[in-house]
Amino acid sequence: MDKIALWNKLKIWWSGLKENERIYVGIVGVLLGVLLIYSILISPLNSAVDNLKLQVNAQQNLILWMQPRTKALTGIAMPKNATPVTSDTLLSTIDSRLKQTEWAGQSPDIRQVNGDGVRINFTSVPTDALLEWLVSQWQQSQITVYQMDATRTDKPGESQVTITLVAGN
Repeated sequence: MDKIALWNKLKIWWSGLKENERIYVGIVGVLLGVLLIYSILISPLNSAVDNLKLQVNAQQNLILWMQPRTKALTGIAMPKNATPVTSDTLLSTIDSRLKQTEWAGQSPDIRQVNGDGVRINFTSVPTDALLEWLVSQWQQSQITVYQMDATRTDKPGESQVTITLVAGN
């Protein structure tokens, strides 16, 4: 059916309505139009704004959680007597140094990745102690953090951490 024929049918139908029926149909049409605009435009925008507010709140909480830890890392300089570790000995060096820590009982999963990096997975580790240990590894042997992913755990001061370390330049 083409548009002109449909339009003509609607005109005939509309002219066949009584005056009060036309008012009711007009009111229903306006309400349906408003409902359609709300469901297509306004509701998705409100949902997107709510999601963004939740993301901002989560990021602000993360910043508050990280601020004391960043203070521990500022102002740290590389000592002149650092002896770099090679990629060949990185895995054994990291493994032996992790066993010397007081939190060595956390039994992390340690693996060689891409031949020149070491990935360590901790299910739960004291965050401040780990950061201090990482700084000491950098100072002692120029072992640097290539990638790190930390998630807060239920225990205060502990995190679930996946970290990739590489031998320094």
